[in-house]
Amino acid sequence: MQYTLSASPLLAHHDPPAVAAVLAALVPTVQVHLPTGPRCVPLRTLPALFVAIPDPRRARGCRYRVPALLAATLAALLCNHLSQLAAAEWLHDQLPPIQRALGFVPGRTPTSVPLTASWPC
Repeated sequence: MQYTLSASPLLAHHDPPAVAAVLAALVPTVQVHLPTGPRCVPLRTLPALFVAIPDPRRARGCRYRVPALLAATLAALLCNHLSQLAAAEWLHDQLPPIQRALGFVPGRTPTSVPLTASWPC
């Protein structure tokens, strides 16, 4: 997902770092606290991290893709939502651009059941 700024010709005369800060504010991110300091990670990059993981589920009943489920779980964990129910509620409460960036159709997010029942032990 890519955001564009409609007033980009007007911003051409401004300071490039200021323009970069405005554009960065338009991209949904999650802030991760590292030992070296806080870092903002664009949410749209999280599902790409999990594309290579095979889906252990049968095709019957699969509503959500594995990369989207893992990205949402990771983003919720990074925001200190530590249970499957808390992660599902966190995802449900996010704005549509964030849900879309994580790989979901806005308004159609999983409950805690797909997050727990989809993974064989």
